[in-house]
Amino acid sequence: LYDNDGTLAATESTEVPTGPDGMKYVWVFEVTDDGYAAQNLTTGRYIHIAGTGNGGAVEMQTSPSFFTIESDGDYVAFKNESGQYIDMSYSGIKPVTWGGGVAGSRRLCICEAVVEGVDDLTIAKDRLNSCFGKYSDYLPDFGQNSIDDMRGTEIGQYNFTDEDRNTFVENMQQALAILQEEVEEVTVEQIYEIIENIETSFANIMASLVELTIADGNYRIVSALEWTNTTRIDTGEVDEDGKPIYEEVTTHPTKAMYATLDEGKAMWANIDSTDCRYLWNLTNTEAGFVKMMNIATDGILNDCSQSSQAFLTADSQTEMLFQFIERREDGKIVVAMKPSTRGDYGFLHCNGHSGGAGKAGNIVGWIAGAGASQWVLEPVSDEEVAELVDAYAPIKDHELLVSMFQDLIAEAEAAIAQAKDDQYITERSAGLITSTDQFSSPFTDPEEGSFDYVLSDDASTFWHSTWREGDKQNHDHYFHVSFTEPIEGDIQCFMRRRNVINDHITALGVFGSNDESALESTTEEGWTDLGSFDLSANASSSLTVYSNAINFPEGYQYLRFYIDGTTTGRGYGHFATFQLYQLTIDGNTQWSQMGAYADTISYALETAKAVDLDEMYDMTEYNALKAALDAFKAVLCDPSALAAAISANKDVSNLIAIGENPGFWKPDNQAGVFADLIQEATTYLKSGAYTQAQLDAYAEAITSGASDIFSLANPVEEGKWYAFKFDSLEHYEAHGWNKDDPANATLGDLFDNFAAPANNGEEGLEG
Repeated sequence: LYDNDGTLAATESTEVPTGPDGMKYVWVFEVTDDGYAAQNLTTGRYIHIAGTGNGGAVEMQTSPSFFTIESDGDYVAFKNESGQYIDMSYSGIKPVTWGGGVAGSRRLCICEAVVEGVDDLTIAKDRLNSCFGKYSDYLPDFGQNSIDDMRGTEIGQYNFTDEDRNTFVENMQQALAILQEEVEEVTVEQIYEIIENIETSFANIMASLVELTIADGNYRIVSALEWTNTTRIDTGEVDEDGKPIYEEVTTHPTKAMYATLDEGKAMWANIDSTDCRYLWNLTNTEAGFVKMMNIATDGILNDCSQSSQAFLTADSQTEMLFQFIERREDGKIVVAMKPSTRGDYGFLHCNGHSGGAGKAGNIVGWIAGAGASQWVLEPVSDEEVAELVDAYAPIKDHELLVSMFQDLIAEAEAAIAQAKDDQYITERSAGLITSTDQFSSPFTDPEEGSFDYVLSDDASTFWHSTWREGDKQNHDHYFHVSFTEPIEGDIQCFMRRRNVINDHITALGVFGSNDESALESTTEEGWTDLGSFDLSANASSSLTVYSNAINFPEGYQYLRFYIDGTTTGRGYGHFATFQLYQLTIDGNTQWSQMGAYADTISYALETAKAVDLDEMYDMTEYNALKAALDAFKAVLCDPSALAAAISANKDVSNLIAIGENPGFWKPDNQAGVFADLIQEATTYLKSGAYTQAQLDAYAEAITSGASDIFSLANPVEEGKWYAFKFDSLEHYEAHGWNKDDPANATLGDLFDNFAAPANNGEEGLEG
């Protein structure tokens, strides 16, 4: 054994060292009531058995450290108060502490050494040389790690005093001068004083280390090791022999620590900044340690022992010891951490790291000095944590995950339905029902139901199936509509609700027949089931609803409509207006023009619907559907604003009248230009191939264009006299305006007559 610049070491040899070079192997034993102390003759430092468990440290120090000596025949072993022995380990040259007594690599031999021809001054200079060699690297303008570069007030720096700094530098410089024989006379006492000053001042410098402090908060725990992954990629090219040419791509991924939800394991892998499992909450305890909780799983680091998997539990009381390793050039602090009760092999370590080429694996216990046991704490804001916790919530809560997945499926279905919506390219015929005489029903209420006004669009008049016999099952009451000729194609129903709250019809079963006698049948015999009208929208007082379209593949002259659903579920219902329209598709749906986007969302939705929800434990299926849906919605457009603008303004040009009076337009008006714009926008709407920007541009152009047209009408001029004339009868009839105005009823028809002021006085007066 010898003192290797402050570290106990050994030389592997088959011979006992002798001669001047063997001086470093000589130890002087002191025997006291406290035990033995072993001082190296050359360096003057003492063996210190520091470890308290297997794998602990054996160090050298300047003051005596006592131990006991156990013997077994020719062999001895050195043991400290913790029962740990000096163990030469597998290498035989690098001692650690271990339990087990005088056996194996803990067996030592003590041989008496004879020292001749060496005076005290020579020994003192040897010790000075050893001391200088130990600390020379820290001497400014001499070593590579000057103490001046270590000085500072940040964690990992040394906040030492000028006095300690100057004492260290001055005595080191004196030692160098003595060793280089630049000092002619020096005494043993002076040398030992220099050694003492160097040791003391350096110890003070080391003691000024700004200790590691961990602020309470949220962190990602990132590996401080540089990781290197090399991948062979096929370039797609071949060499002269026709063999594929590969290119090696080297990356340096960032690895971080995370926890599993199901098993509570501590793991490591490529960092995922979107994954809540990589977030840790660190909280200082009263004992000076740290609670280490995984934010995603609520698990607290419970235990980590040598080479064994580290686990977390929700009720763990384990407190972690964080150990400072180094301060990097980028200012980041490197730490190691272990359960406070574990020994030197309990530090959290990346198992299977393969020197930094590994992919992922378990966190196990190992020594702090290993690169894969060293970590950097990266703070995370409360806002980011809250966002990631919300995103992870469905994984922790299976019911929430399933609910979110079902909602996403519904959202995908709604988006597809929007893309397939053909209302913007559908043209309705005139109403197919032209007379209320076409209606009939054996269930008409005798006092509160009549078909007489169901074409009037008046919410106060209505037909009502009878309620006097009490509640009925759905598909009991029905009514008929008869035609002189069969109707076919895509047929849609329109209904205006009666101005009451209850019993609005929400579904009608539709049946057809070409046999008039079927009208008398009380069963479905003689009738063909054609489908169902969905009337569930706007099921409240006075509102209107258009149903889905049903295709009549063959023409039917007689139709029967069963009441299959109402808002109150009592089997009877009512409506104020009922009409049928034949729909004609003129154009393309948006869906038909979406190509690969439509194919992708269709496949994703089909796949999602096939998922076994009981076996759904993570976001994989959810994220797959969401990615497809997000891509689909990114190109899905909303043409409703353009359709509304066209509908509201398509007849604007028809309102333009040429003339000089207010409200008329001069001959050089913009009506023609506006009409072309309406036609162009209508063609675009029917194309189905949209961009939202173009849809919005057309809608804005139409809206502003209509406003501009009205602003160009002849204004009322100040100071000019005007007469007021009632509109013509032809206009009233052309536009279907109400002709039963109170003034007409009192004074007679006012059409084409001028309005004039009159005195309102007593009867008999002229005026």
